[in-house]
Amino acid sequence: MDISRDEMLKMTEAMRHYGGSFVVALSECFVLADHDNFQRLYAAFPEYVAKYSDMAKNRAFDPQVEIKDDWDDEDDDDEDDSDIDY
Repeated sequence: MDISRDEMLKMTEAMRHYGGSFVVALSECFVLADHDNFQRLYAAFPEYVAKYSDMAKNRAFDPQVEIKDDWDDEDDDDEDDSDIDY
């Protein structure tokens, strides 16, 4: 296992900020786990470890930055909907 405590904390912060409900719960498990259970989680969920570790390292993770999903573009408040019959 090649992850320091600092890297693990950054990974779990990224999980809490960007993950869905399962990943958020999993991040809490990582934080609360003792050494043996951490190893079990690390081995059981390598894709999440890789994804969120990468996000924390390479994307300059900042918990204050909001990520806008593409589907949010459909609901722009700037558009004038006054000519639409509801």
